[in-house]
Amino acid sequence: MDRHVVLLASLALLTGVHAQERPLMSLPYTPSLEPAFIDRAVDPCQDFFHYSCGNWIRMNPIPADQPRWDVYAKLQVDNQRFL
Repeated sequence: MDRHVVLLASLALLTGVHAQERPLMSLPYTPSLEPAFIDRAVDPCQDFFHYSCGNWIRMNPIPADQPRWDVYAKLQVDNQRFL
């Protein structure tokens, strides 16, 4: 295999850039207190975490190439795509 191809593939893996992802032209705005992320089907007295974050978890499933996924990992990926 050509050394340039191997180098580019390695660089893509190290930076977390995937072929199907395009660079962002502007950073996506996600407010810290987004009411759409609240799962109103959950009783906040029983499980406050799932009440406050349940819809965010459903709207942002763990990507296949990630061991875990949270707002910080999503922010890091968005920043890398923007840069």
